[in-house]
Amino acid sequence: NSGSSTEGGASPGSCLCDAGFERPATSSFCSACPAGTYKSSRSNGMCTACPAGTSSPSGSVSRSACTCLSGFSGPLGGPCVQCGPGSWTEPGSSECVCDRGYTGADASSCVACPEGTYKNVLGSAPCTPCVDAT
Repeated sequence: NSGSSTEGGASPGSCLCDAGFERPATSSFCSACPAGTYKSSRSNGMCTACPAGTSSPSGSVSRSACTCLSGFSGPLGGPCVQCGPGSWTEPGSSECVCDRGYTGADASSCVACPEGTYKNVLGSAPCTPCVDAT
């Protein structure tokens, strides 16, 4: 319950929810904005959804708390775009890199490792030849 009343408040309805909190229509109490939303002002308004391809922690107070989901890249607060084929991002990262099993100079040039090779790390590392177990 994170809120405060206006001067002369005479009922729970005169209380305003702090930034990062909302009051659902069916409640007289403020509750933290759910994950994937934010609210930057003290009011009884509802929390705002983060842009597509992003999410935020519960109780977020600004759009900049919305970070790109895995597999998306972009600035804090969005917009975020999906990484191209063979590329990936870790949660919270703003840059796509070549995925495991793919190599290339940057995320726009990722190609699958050739047969007989592998790559088990993210980034531009080269593919490693498989060891013959004979």
